[in-house]
Amino acid sequence: MSNNPKKEKRKNKLSLIAQVLAILLGLDCRGQSRHDAKDDHGRVAGIYSSATFDKYLRICCLFVKWCKAKYKCKTLSECRKYVDEWLAELIAANRSAHTIKLYACAVAKLFQCSTKDFIKTPARERKNITRSRGVKARDAHFSEENNSTIVNFCRSVGARRHEIMALRAGDLKYDKGNYYVKIKRGKGGKAREVLVVGDVQNVIDCFEKAKSDPYGRVFPKIPNAMDVHGYRREYAETLYNMVARDVSMLSKKETYRCRKDKRGIVYDIEAMLTVSENLGHNRIDVIAYNYLD
Repeated sequence: MSNNPKKEKRKNKLSLIAQVLAILLGLDCRGQSRHDAKDDHGRVAGIYSSATFDKYLRICCLFVKWCKAKYKCKTLSECRKYVDEWLAELIAANRSAHTIKLYACAVAKLFQCSTKDFIKTPARERKNITRSRGVKARDAHFSEENNSTIVNFCRSVGARRHEIMALRAGDLKYDKGNYYVKIKRGKGGKAREVLVVGDVQNVIDCFEKAKSDPYGRVFPKIPNAMDVHGYRREYAETLYNMVARDVSMLSKKETYRCRKDKRGIVYDIEAMLTVSENLGHNRIDVIAYNYLD
């Protein structure tokens, strides 16, 4: 935060929401390469994803509104000292560890500091992840049988919802015996090619049908109740089992050994990297704890 009195005085004339927006827009690097911006410790200062920007803006606005309502704060400098109290309230309200961590990350980005500068938040554990696990209320409003074409498509390509909606008739590629779906703008704006697995013919048929759509869309609409992330997990499992080697034959450097509630489970690192690349991730621990059972 600025130590310039005149600059701080000018900021006082802006609403807290406007101050938040000004800071985050100053960190807006959407469309740029996050990988190229990493420092020697693998950290980045800006915000490179539109989804992350929107989440951080919403969370930071919630925080400053809380500060204004409770302490009549007018500047971000005044709000800064109340971060720990706000996080403590979230913890007391039994919000999930993942939610609290996200909130802490958003506010840390706002104040351009580390989450380590705040109170310690609950550890995120795999056993507490509920996304795409178990039966949800929305499942009662969605029939996999009636939507088998798009369901099997998702299981075959493992793409995110917005990635599927952006697919066009020309985004299917055949190379050396395999089909690949071209994702032009994935997470962080990165492009990638996804290996098609499972029901390959269904994927081919979907792209052929897209040629008759006025805009060449493969799926003009995706049911809101469809658990796209759940099908990404199924894709990850299928692809891993296709390419994984016998871990008993691999050296220690070639294997990933899980901890905590997955202690004793060993994965093939090379296969995990393949899955990670196809899903559009860059951390194999995310694959181990969020996608593979």
